[in-house]
Amino acid sequence: MPSTSNLKNHYISISSFWNWGIRSVSLIHRETNIPLSTIYYNIDKLKQTGSLKHRGENGRPRALGGKEKKPIGQYIRNNNEITLNEIKENLSKMHQKSVSTSTISRHLHKYGYKNVLPQSTHMLTSDEKQRRVQWTKKHINDGFNLTFRCQSLLMNIIAFIALEHDLEAQIDSSCACALQDFVYYASQFMMTAWLPRWLGKLYLKLNWKYQRAHRILRELSEQIVEQKQNKHNDCETQRPKNLIVSLVSSLNEQANDEQISSSLIQAEIFDEVLMAITAGTETTSKALSWFMFYMSKHPRVQQRIKQELKEHDLVMGDNAHSSSLSIETLESLVYYDCVLRLAPVVGITTRRAIRDAVVDSVSIHRGQDLYVALYNMNKDPHYWHHRDPTKFIPERFLFEHKNHHPYAMVTFDGGHRACLGQDLAQFELELMIVRLMKRGVSFEYTPENIGGYRQQIICYPRHLVVRVRIDHH
Repeated sequence: MPSTSNLKNHYISISSFWNWGIRSVSLIHRETNIPLSTIYYNIDKLKQTGSLKHRGENGRPRALGGKEKKPIGQYIRNNNEITLNEIKENLSKMHQKSVSTSTISRHLHKYGYKNVLPQSTHMLTSDEKQRRVQWTKKHINDGFNLTFRCQSLLMNIIAFIALEHDLEAQIDSSCACALQDFVYYASQFMMTAWLPRWLGKLYLKLNWKYQRAHRILRELSEQIVEQKQNKHNDCETQRPKNLIVSLVSSLNEQANDEQISSSLIQAEIFDEVLMAITAGTETTSKALSWFMFYMSKHPRVQQRIKQELKEHDLVMGDNAHSSSLSIETLESLVYYDCVLRLAPVVGITTRRAIRDAVVDSVSIHRGQDLYVALYNMNKDPHYWHHRDPTKFIPERFLFEHKNHHPYAMVTFDGGHRACLGQDLAQFELELMIVRLMKRGVSFEYTPENIGGYRQQIICYPRHLVVRVRIDHH
């Protein structure tokens, strides 16, 4: 927590920028290094009151009385998926009581309740759940390409979370197929960096499959942006709550490279949306594919994950009485977090030298582009010397390699160019793995699951053929 003197300095700096007519949050953050949340809060306060003076108490009670505590328990017993906002609205309507969600949350924690996902909005409505059940019944006997199924799933998730768009991208939809083609041909362009750049651009321009994929994904981006622009006009004063709202709120067609600005033009917003869909889908979906591959090869590991869930009262089966899956529970699990560290989904990354240096007797000059082989680093005996680094042994991260060199494994890259979505990607994977294992899903070996990998922008299993079994308890 910042000291009182630091907060006072923050107030003075933000007030100065405000008086100078500067309202850009990103510019103030860049010049002062004040946390973004602090700047957002104080800018909003200046817009509303014109001052940063403390307003004092607003008169709303911080504690709940007995009349409010009893109905809260009734609300939860009647609907255990009710959200804090819904409880707040019910208290306001039924009991004329204005209480903040934080007050309600403190009360629930005090009496042993836990915040479980979802915290504010339900991930799927009843209609959406029914559509997915109907689709599953229709395709239950189809042959599945698991890698592409994972891609379709994650494409839906990233569109829903970051872009507030229900994509419904099934494996045979135009969006899912376009993403596959786009990644395939874009990776060919990126992996031929030794060719003249103009030749690679000409190849993509003349490739009708790439152009078709790019057109479909761009039309999708334009549709998402247009929808959010229409909604943005009604809530311009609200703080952006996700990626697409933040992008649309930054739209300014007058922005240019000659002036420092936090604004984006239309073309830049479309590129950011396209990048969010591609990067948010490809990496996590391929990591999920690797999980299925290794679990089918190592049933012992799969069983130990389930045993850990059982120890935390997250027993298997749809009808079992088990603990709610909360963020606190996820953070308390240890073993399952060790199973995705052998095969990085990104094989290489690049950096540009900012000064001359010598590494292992090799001279590196300022301005040179360096390729970092992440796949090789993950199996380098120099760093992973206790057991065979090519073997899938999750226990190594519990014992001898628990405190390995921080740069010997950079799953999400490192430094200033680290993955922006690493927290979301890790949370998605953790949640999917735990839910699969909790439901009694097992991935079993088949002779066709012969291994190997394909390297595009992302590295994924060459042959992923597993038998999926669901235990009913």
